[in-house]
Amino acid sequence: MAVLAGSFLGLVLGSALLGALFAWILRRALPIPLVASYAVGTAAMTGVYAFAGAVPPAPFDRGAAFLAFNLAGGALAFALLWLTAGRRKGAAGKAGA
Repeated sequence: MAVLAGSFLGLVLGSALLGALFAWILRRALPIPLVASYAVGTAAMTGVYAFAGAVPPAPFDRGAAFLAFNLAGGALAFALLWLTAGRRKGAAGKAGA
């Protein structure tokens, strides 16, 4: 069970960190919104982890369970990036003034 949790945590954190780096590079090269760049970055890095990373332990090592394992990890990586993104003060900050 610890190997499964470690694999999942590695997938989530690795996809989030490398996805954020990839998203930053995308935003420097293209006029793309923050959320879209995070989505593309985490999707790309989740794919890299799925095909080049370590294989999760047995019941998640093949088939639909493998796909669900990686999709859940990618979704959590995107949520981690989105929830920790710095918010800019926009109209909500000016409304109180």
